[in-house]
Amino acid sequence: MPGIRRSVGRWEKAAVNLVADVKTVQELLKQASGLLGEPEIDPKVIDGMIARPSSDSATVAAIEAFQAWAGILPDGVINVNRGTWGRLLDLVEGVAFSAPNPNAGGGPYFPFAALSGANWT
Repeated sequence: MPGIRRSVGRWEKAAVNLVADVKTVQELLKQASGLLGEPEIDPKVIDGMIARPSSDSATVAAIEAFQAWAGILPDGVINVNRGTWGRLLDLVEGVAFSAPNPNAGGGPYFPFAALSGANWT
């Protein structure tokens, strides 16, 4: 799987945004959008660019939408070998995980619909 060398996302949060890295993130976000059926995770174009200001960037919006879906505080930045990057790779590579959904009980995450009769861990 491809990697990124530097951070991608919001300029004002010191993201470096190398063209090759931005393209890699855009491609992975597009794949994630298709896998999840979540159009807001689609960066729309794969051009290697992050708009200035970042609030005008479809890629930054897609990063934040993915972060929100994955239960990560949406800051609009993907750092090398950190949470958002790992979750994005896991999804695209087919590693099973469930995104936290604090509003839904009964899933494989808190809050559970009911306490287990056995060991809760």
